[in-house]
Amino acid sequence: MGKLGGFLQIERHDIPQRDVAERTLDYREFLLTRPVAELRAQGARCMDCGVPFCHNGCPLGNLIPDWNDLVYRDRWREAIAQLHATNNFPEFTGRLCPAPCEAACVLEIREGDAVTIKQIENAIINRAFEEGWVMPQPPRRESGQRVAVVGSGPAGMAAAQQLRRAGHAVTLFERDEAIGGLVRFGVPDFKIEKSVVERRVLQLLEEGVQLRCGVDVGRDVSADELRGSFDAIVLATGSRVPRELPAPGRDLEGIHFAMDYLYDRNRWVARQFGPQPPAPAPQSSRPITASGADVVVIGGGDTGADCVGNALREGARSITQLELLPEPPPRRPDERTPWPQWPLKYRLSYAMKEAKETSVGEQDFSITTTRFSAGADGRVGALHIARAEPQPPFGPVPGTERELPAQLVLLAMGFLGPEQELPAQLGVECDQRSNIRAVRPYTTSVDGVFAAGDARRGQSLIVWAINEGRQCARMVDRYLAGRRDGSSSARVPQDDGPTKAQRDRQRTWALASGRASERCRAASWAACRAPRARSRRLRRRQKCRPPGHLQSACRLSLIALESRCHFASSSPRTRSGSSPSPSDARRAASSSARSCGHGWMTSPIRSSRPITPRRWPTWTRTICTCSPPGTPRWRWASRSRTPSFW
Repeated sequence: MGKLGGFLQIERHDIPQRDVAERTLDYREFLLTRPVAELRAQGARCMDCGVPFCHNGCPLGNLIPDWNDLVYRDRWREAIAQLHATNNFPEFTGRLCPAPCEAACVLEIREGDAVTIKQIENAIINRAFEEGWVMPQPPRRESGQRVAVVGSGPAGMAAAQQLRRAGHAVTLFERDEAIGGLVRFGVPDFKIEKSVVERRVLQLLEEGVQLRCGVDVGRDVSADELRGSFDAIVLATGSRVPRELPAPGRDLEGIHFAMDYLYDRNRWVARQFGPQPPAPAPQSSRPITASGADVVVIGGGDTGADCVGNALREGARSITQLELLPEPPPRRPDERTPWPQWPLKYRLSYAMKEAKETSVGEQDFSITTTRFSAGADGRVGALHIARAEPQPPFGPVPGTERELPAQLVLLAMGFLGPEQELPAQLGVECDQRSNIRAVRPYTTSVDGVFAAGDARRGQSLIVWAINEGRQCARMVDRYLAGRRDGSSSARVPQDDGPTKAQRDRQRTWALASGRASERCRAASWAACRAPRARSRRLRRRQKCRPPGHLQSACRLSLIALESRCHFASSSPRTRSGSSPSPSDARRAASSSARSCGHGWMTSPIRSSRPITPRRWPTWTRTICTCSPPGTPRWRWASRSRTPSFW
């Protein structure tokens, strides 16, 4: 993976950004893309980790080392195929994800030196759209079953796309005037332009997903109508109930929830610069504006930072961001969050960086609000605060009270859970945190009703939302397949692990990597000894050979893959006449490479050809981590078609 020793020779270069003085005057994205040569150099820094911890850091399980290596080798089309194999919307995560994969990178052991995974991911998808490689993938055949997805955030969009590609008729409901959820209405355009969201919406339409914007399920469409019209329902309504601040004077005018302000600003930007929503936007009687005001944002997360960025571009007189918790340390506290965990350290947000450089804003920690007071016009005029105690319940420290002028106060203190009206109509159970409870993976207490995203797990990251949508679609597809097979409609899908084809493929990879036992290799030989002529043709294509005693195991695995012979399922006989037991096969697939110290591994490489949902061409490539200089480290091993849709 990458350049041999590249992480020792090439320095990390973060994502370039537009100048603060320039970008605060408009609403265009402030992140830039590096030239191809620099991106390839950053991809070369991805070291050949024995255990790539970035896989564990990414909830989507992105094949990060694979597409880093492909970028380094200038094979961008294969890189986007690898990226799309696990992530429906890389342009969303490449702009909005805080990159827990980089925090888990092995190079991050030396803090601040991780591979720039997020930058490379964003560059891959941008290049793919520029080259026209991102194409709609309509299903080959229809299942004749209908699915309703309620909520069009990242979880809902991912679930709708996966289910549609599986052949189901999908209707995506959204109560707002456009598809996208908080990515469209909560996140500002200077972080992700809405044309980026719109091109994914067009892809959903071309694949056959029906979009119904401006429809509030539970009011415009009752739960009974939904149950009667669809075979399955996916609830991806998000976590939209904001946390309240119970302080005297809270009912004064000028105190708003942060999401109300962000919705108002995003709708204003859409009216001014586009794209226009397909349904009419609700008209606000009195818009929320920060122009010429002293703004106080209570909450130090991403939502609060987006409020600061918007207020700055509106022309606020001053901006103060308050955080209840103490200020985190500047570096990773190893005693609390050791690598590869997400480090609880101080990070200066993009918005506060802009506010400080323009001398408009400041940020303060360990601050609690005691009360609000009115100004001469009857609106909020001041915020009374005090230093907070370092431990819960973070009460005010006596003698530290002071007053902040404020004509606009934005509450960005997080969210408590999903709105309860629709779950109550459907009769699904909720847990103690008011999230929709899943009795089985993504399956609610009501037959045929599923939940995904923040509505199920609570407020979380965008990568978790996309992963939840994909996995929920997988469970819905299993449920609908059971109904097609004539089983009971009350059948609850079980997440029973990998399929038989996946288990066979894992055993074949174990053979190629030298991890299989002698007994399993002998069984493979007995099953695959016939097509020797094909084996000779494959051997002639080899650019390099495995070390000594691994040659036979690799050669046998090539025969097994090319002839599509599932040696485990056909109970092949060994030379002693006995069949390998399932326990032997499991031990063979999971044991370490003990036949030599070369650490052979295999990795599936997706095809760059147009992808069809249930039939993906797959290449298996074998790599030796200690090949001498000048030896080709990748060898074309074989080609087999495997139904690896989910």
